[in-house]
Amino acid sequence: MFILFGSFIYALGVNYFTIPNRLSEGGLLGITIVAHYLFHWSQGVVNFVLNIVLLLVGYKFFEKRAFIYTLISIAASSVCLFFTENISRILTHDTLLASVFAGLLVGAWVGFVFRSDGTSGGTSILASLANRFLG
Repeated sequence: MFILFGSFIYALGVNYFTIPNRLSEGGLLGITIVAHYLFHWSQGVVNFVLNIVLLLVGYKFFEKRAFIYTLISIAASSVCLFFTENISRILTHDTLLASVFAGLLVGAWVGFVFRSDGTSGGTSILASLANRFLG
């Protein structure tokens, strides 16, 4: 439930604050947003495709529970991004305020996912693997 709720918060942060204010994020989410800006591709579809590639890397190394939670996180966040992408509207024209709210909402999502012993996909898969093997 934490992952599903967090995924909805994440999608709202991206679609209400990041994209309408022409901001970006880091990692695969940043690549997803840039692809949206340049090619008008769906954030949900691009997010899913890019994360599946990294998830295949993590499949061999993750424990079963972490793999399943990461898969749920990737699917839920991509679906939420897809279904909320057409409601993008500017809640604030202040770029600093928008970046603070976007950071809070996306950060809350990552916290919910990590609290559930999963990863949020993207570069956190690589970070989780580095933590496991390198401490």
